[in-house]
Amino acid sequence: MKNYKAPAAVIAAGVLWGIISIFIRLLSAAGLESLQIGFVRNVFAFIVLLVIILVKDKDALKINIRDVWMFLGTGILSTTLFSWCNITVVRESQASLAVVLLYTSPIFVSIMSAIFFHEKMTMKKIIALVMTFCGVVLVAGIVGGGVHVSARILAIGLCSGFCYALYSIFGKAASAKYSAATTTLYTFMFATIGFFVMCHPADLVAKMNAHIFVISLMLSFICSLLPFFLYTYGLGLMESGKAAILVTTEPVVGSLVGIFLFGEDHSPVRILGMLLVFSAIIILNMPARGGDDTDKS
Repeated sequence: MKNYKAPAAVIAAGVLWGIISIFIRLLSAAGLESLQIGFVRNVFAFIVLLVIILVKDKDALKINIRDVWMFLGTGILSTTLFSWCNITVVRESQASLAVVLLYTSPIFVSIMSAIFFHEKMTMKKIIALVMTFCGVVLVAGIVGGGVHVSARILAIGLCSGFCYALYSIFGKAASAKYSAATTTLYTFMFATIGFFVMCHPADLVAKMNAHIFVISLMLSFICSLLPFFLYTYGLGLMESGKAAILVTTEPVVGSLVGIFLFGEDHSPVRILGMLLVFSAIIILNMPARGGDDTDKS
């Protein structure tokens, strides 16, 4: 019987990441800058998970020093850098463009997974990739929007997708040796270090109050700790390319939040984009023929 735990975990991670705009809007309204939000999101998640591990399983703290490169990859190269690239595109261009360029990541993941992990590039996966990318383009509102992209912004945006994809690659390597808790903890630790360098910490401390503290804790637990743990867990039980496509529930959920909570565009084109993404997820989870796309149990 097909194991649905891994796909369910990855999809749930996408859903939780998708509601992040609720907390970001609250923290932005409270005066925090984008990189400061990234810092509090990671530092609080790191502290909470560290406390949980110290209480429940101290062995999860143990890693081989030779494996630090894995967590430098998930933390610095992926989490910190993709956030910086994504924020730059949002600030200098459009948020919708940032979403589309960020979600070129499944393409990068599938290519790198075929090279490094010898994962099969099946026709089902190729169809799901095309449907996912087209769906994200429609959800973001690029079609008919007259968006003009400079070479610099295009390069930075594609870099955000590439860096985002790196989590699946480094995370896959880490999950072969370490638990989801260990991988998530050290990802947060190195991401926190990366954000600390860029976020003007003295200014952040001056802004901090009880309101910001509570929202930051909620952001860290709901939109960072839980989804990173779920995604890392699922990643350890399935192909990286497949996980990268399943997690594209994030932009769809983010769009639904925008439509129902913030009154954003809900045109037929955008709805079609959401249906394309969900259809890709269904196709990807259809029973395989001839043993393709077999996940680990």
